[in-house]
Amino acid sequence: MIIFAESELEHYPFSILHCQWEIRTGYYKLFERNLQALREKKAFFIGRQLHVQSFAARFPIVLSHHQGDYIIPIATDNYLPNNLILRGDTYFSNESLECFRRARREAGGCMMFTDDNGNPVALILTPDISVSHIFEQSPCFEQIALHYAHIVDRTIDIEADILTSLWCSLDCCGNAIREDEQLLSTLTQYIGDTQKGIFTEGKVFVGSNVRISPHVVLDASKGPILIGDNVTIMAHATIIGPCAISHNSIVKIGAKIYENTAIGEMCKIGGEIENSIIHGYSNKQHEGFLGHSYISEWVNLGADTNTSDLKNTYAPIDITLRGKKVSTQRLFLGSLIGDHSKTAIDTALNTGLAIGIHAQIATTGAIRKEVPSFSFVTPTGNATFQYDKALEIASIVMKRRNKELCKDEIELMKQEYSLYHEKP
Repeated sequence: MIIFAESELEHYPFSILHCQWEIRTGYYKLFERNLQALREKKAFFIGRQLHVQSFAARFPIVLSHHQGDYIIPIATDNYLPNNLILRGDTYFSNESLECFRRARREAGGCMMFTDDNGNPVALILTPDISVSHIFEQSPCFEQIALHYAHIVDRTIDIEADILTSLWCSLDCCGNAIREDEQLLSTLTQYIGDTQKGIFTEGKVFVGSNVRISPHVVLDASKGPILIGDNVTIMAHATIIGPCAISHNSIVKIGAKIYENTAIGEMCKIGGEIENSIIHGYSNKQHEGFLGHSYISEWVNLGADTNTSDLKNTYAPIDITLRGKKVSTQRLFLGSLIGDHSKTAIDTALNTGLAIGIHAQIATTGAIRKEVPSFSFVTPTGNATFQYDKALEIASIVMKRRNKELCKDEIELMKQEYSLYHEKP
């Protein structure tokens, strides 16, 4: 079996409501691409209790007999008995995932896999080794690796990137899309239609029922463009690969999507986007620039919302996360925005800006400092966006997509609200 285990790191603000293995790097989230590549029938997920329970409710997962032990049904070609434990916040290359498959077929004993810096990122344990320690104590991956280190027969260096922060996923986005292409057997290559003025260059792959209007440019000369089922691309849009657009999303008229961008399912996208990741059910459908940014689910960016992703001094960018200043050592970084947050028309987001969940930015001025969860930002200052009102709006928005909040999500939101405001 496969076991995903969260690490000790926090990937704020996405981690407020999500598990680490839900981080999107390209067409897939981390857990999706790992299961797709490994072709496993089931997986077990170990992490923060409410987060894992919320994850189970939001995905087609069945609770098993063990506490904190979750199974996801997925097609398999053959069952491999050795237990594979994966660090939940790590991007594994296709070559590394194939290495896991080969190693699990071999009778090579217990193995530990490390990244270039010697950090453990995966373990293979033979069937005779009990994993009850994991289910009983639900430790983080670092503790799991330490617990089993003394029985490891071999240590193998592999290609793996620990996503120590959300912006690390932006760095591996382009390569992830290139590798996702090899895992997407359901997409077919698209060659364009010059009579309709639809121009393609390089590898463009589309799913079923994709609608591409005339005068669209799909430039995959730098990397593939992956377009999922039921996607609509309106006239005069330009998309440069590597780029991934998941199912049921809409690219609006005249959109300009640059390389190293991944867009989740059920999104509406317009304006100018560069090297950004947008999770499902979020909208940026109007003009405005989004650069080097990570957008969680159910976010709405108002018309002409612009992110700054480069200081005018060209200095490395600092970002404030939960009141603590963090040096990113990056030249480019835009905004990190949590679930259900919204910006107004003409909002300007400062370089390296973090916004929590359920934040309402109702001002046309520049937002220069971190915006905590459940903030109501107006021209006169910051107020509290009331918990009950936030949940009411979220329920209305989600109902439009035939979704609803699960009880564990609501509890996580309540806990987050209590960090900054009186208990709801």
